[in-house]
Amino acid sequence: FHMNPLQGCYAFALGLILGYICEKGGSIYHAILFHFLFNLWGTTSTWMNSLSPETLSLLVLAGTFLLLPVGLVLFRQGSLKKNPCLL
Repeated sequence: FHMNPLQGCYAFALGLILGYICEKGGSIYHAILFHFLFNLWGTTSTWMNSLSPETLSLLVLAGTFLLLPVGLVLFRQGSLKKNPCLL
């Protein structure tokens, strides 16, 4: 439960996205991983503001190339299972 109205709005939107990921991926684990990454981004974004724009761009680019294939493989595996969204 988020008492901050702004945080409540994006938490609601994130909940809809996580529900969609869970439904389409066939597993709650994909949504848990996405939620973890979302929280990690919020935690690390404070120290990322102190980095130079070039360094930050390189980190984002490297993270994209590393995490996108992992996400696609996990999504594909979940889609093949066709299980309900339960643990």
